[in-house]
Amino acid sequence: MRHRYARKTDLPAIMTIIHQAKARMKAQHIDQWQDGYPNEESIFNDIAHKQGYVFIIKDEIVAYAAIVFEHDPYYDKIDGQWLTDMPYVVVHRIAVHDRHTHQGIAKQILNTAEKLANKKDVQSFRIDTHQANHFMRNLIRQHGFTLCGIVQVRDGRRMAYEINLQSRHNESCQA
Repeated sequence: MRHRYARKTDLPAIMTIIHQAKARMKAQHIDQWQDGYPNEESIFNDIAHKQGYVFIIKDEIVAYAAIVFEHDPYYDKIDGQWLTDMPYVVVHRIAVHDRHTHQGIAKQILNTAEKLANKKDVQSFRIDTHQANHFMRNLIRQHGFTLCGIVQVRDGRRMAYEINLQSRHNESCQA
């Protein structure tokens, strides 16, 4: 699987994937993304700011995610405590096409974000998810994130996680 910045021309494929992800969450009784967000405007904003990425298998866009290296104001207040106060990367809006779920693509998206962070010498990785999103919570834990607390985002409270990539790198170098 390869990845690249999303383009305006990718918007129809991305929105198909986003709508599929919304439907899966609704079927699982997760109220995340059930209020019209993310919409074309939010994805277009990701693209305009070079934060939107598409993930491609055999010339087909199979997933989308926003990988953001800017400060996230939602993370300023946490009911809990972050592991670090370093600059961080955040992944938002992970969505995988229905035909490609349960193939490890979301894990590869997290790996890609971590590699991009390492290239930029960003040593912290943060992410949040809905409490009822058990698939994402399991993925986040398996990736080595630590639950730090709860943040209030646009449409509700989310479980907030972080990895100190500097410590993670030091541990792997000592192994």
